Amino acid sequence: MEKFHLPFMRGTSYMTLGKSVRMWEQWDEAQVRRDFENMQKAGMNTAKIYLFWGFFFAVPEEGLNETAMERFEKCVAIAHEFGFEIDADTFDKMPRGAPYLL
Repeated sequence: MEKFHLPFMRGTSYMTLGKSVRMWEQWDEAQVRRDFENMQKAGMNTAKIYLFWGFFFAVPEEGLNETAMERFEKCVAIAHEFGFEIDADTFDKMPRGAPYLL
Protein backbone atom coordinates (compact mmCIF):
# COMPACT_ATOMS: atom_id res chain seq x y z
CA MET A 1 0.00 0.00 0.00
CA GLU A 2 1.29 3.50 -0.89
CA LYS A 3 1.86 5.94 1.90
CA PHE A 4 0.08 9.24 1.64
CA HIS A 5 2.09 12.22 2.90
CA LEU A 6 0.62 15.61 3.63
CA PRO A 7 2.90 18.62 3.75
CA PHE A 8 3.58 19.95 7.22
CA MET A 9 1.95 23.35 7.64
CA ARG A 10 4.02 26.07 9.31
CA GLY A 11 2.46 29.47 9.47
CA THR A 12 0.82 32.34 11.20
CA SER A 13 -2.17 34.63 11.23
CA TYR A 14 -1.24 37.47 8.93
CA MET A 15 -1.94 41.19 8.95
CA THR A 16 0.33 43.69 7.24
CA LEU A 17 3.18 44.77 9.49
CA GLY A 18 2.33 48.10 11.08
CA LYS A 19 -1.22 48.31 9.73
CA SER A 20 -2.96 45.47 11.58
CA VAL A 21 -6.74 45.51 11.07
CA ARG A 22 -6.42 48.44 8.62
CA MET A 23 -4.36 46.41 6.13
CA TRP A 24 -7.11 46.38 3.48
CA GLU A 25 -7.87 50.11 3.77
CA GLN A 26 -4.19 51.14 3.90
CA TRP A 27 -3.14 48.67 1.21
CA ASP A 28 0.62 48.49 0.62
CA GLU A 29 1.44 45.85 -1.97
CA ALA A 30 5.20 46.27 -1.52
CA GLN A 31 4.86 45.64 2.23
CA VAL A 32 2.73 42.55 1.64
CA ARG A 33 5.40 41.22 -0.71
CA ARG A 34 8.16 41.91 1.87
CA ASP A 35 6.12 40.26 4.62
CA PHE A 36 5.58 37.06 2.63
CA GLU A 37 9.22 36.98 1.57
CA ASN A 38 10.31 37.28 5.20
CA MET A 39 7.81 34.65 6.35
CA GLN A 40 9.10 32.29 3.66
CA LYS A 41 12.69 32.88 4.80
CA ALA A 42 11.55 31.98 8.33
CA GLY A 43 10.31 28.63 7.05
CA MET A 44 6.58 29.32 6.91
CA ASN A 45 4.28 28.05 4.17
CA THR A 46 0.77 28.88 5.41
CA ALA A 47 -1.01 32.09 6.42
CA LYS A 48 -4.46 32.81 7.83
CA ILE A 49 -5.76 36.04 6.35
CA TYR A 50 -8.71 37.85 7.87
CA LEU A 51 -11.39 39.42 5.71
CA PHE A 52 -12.75 42.11 8.01
CA TRP A 53 -16.48 42.54 7.63
CA GLY A 54 -16.22 46.29 8.23
CA PHE A 55 -14.19 46.75 5.04
CA PHE A 56 -15.40 43.95 2.78
CA PHE A 57 -19.07 44.75 3.45
CA ALA A 58 -18.84 48.35 4.65
CA VAL A 59 -22.31 49.13 3.29
CA PRO A 60 -24.32 45.88 3.35
CA GLU A 61 -27.00 47.07 0.91
CA GLU A 62 -24.29 47.78 -1.68
CA GLY A 63 -22.86 44.28 -1.40
CA LEU A 64 -19.25 43.23 -1.59
CA ASN A 65 -16.58 45.94 -1.68
CA GLU A 66 -14.89 45.36 -5.07
CA THR A 67 -11.73 47.21 -4.02
CA ALA A 68 -11.41 44.91 -1.03
CA MET A 69 -11.77 41.82 -3.21
CA GLU A 70 -9.17 43.09 -5.70
CA ARG A 71 -6.74 43.63 -2.83
CA PHE A 72 -7.49 40.22 -1.36
CA GLU A 73 -6.96 38.53 -4.73
CA LYS A 74 -3.63 40.34 -5.12
CA CYS A 75 -2.60 39.32 -1.60
CA VAL A 76 -3.36 35.67 -2.38
CA ALA A 77 -1.44 35.89 -5.66
CA ILE A 78 1.60 37.29 -3.81
CA ALA A 79 1.31 34.58 -1.17
CA HIS A 80 1.24 31.91 -3.88
CA GLU A 81 4.36 33.42 -5.49
CA PHE A 82 6.16 32.61 -2.24
CA GLY A 83 4.69 29.10 -2.01
CA PHE A 84 2.05 29.82 0.63
CA GLU A 85 -1.31 28.17 1.19
CA ILE A 86 -3.97 30.58 2.42
CA ASP A 87 -6.68 30.08 5.02
CA ALA A 88 -9.11 32.97 4.53
CA ASP A 89 -11.34 33.76 7.48
CA THR A 90 -14.16 36.25 7.77
CA PHE A 91 -13.86 38.27 10.92
CA ASP A 92 -16.95 40.13 12.10
CA LYS A 93 -16.10 40.88 15.72
CA MET A 94 -13.29 43.06 16.92
CA PRO A 95 -11.82 43.46 20.42
CA ARG A 96 -13.15 46.26 22.60
CA GLY A 97 -12.16 49.65 21.20
CA ALA A 98 -11.07 48.31 17.81
CA PRO A 99 -11.84 50.39 14.72
CA TYR A 100 -14.66 48.19 13.42
CA LEU A 101 -16.57 47.90 16.68
CA LEU A 102 -20.22 48.67 15.98
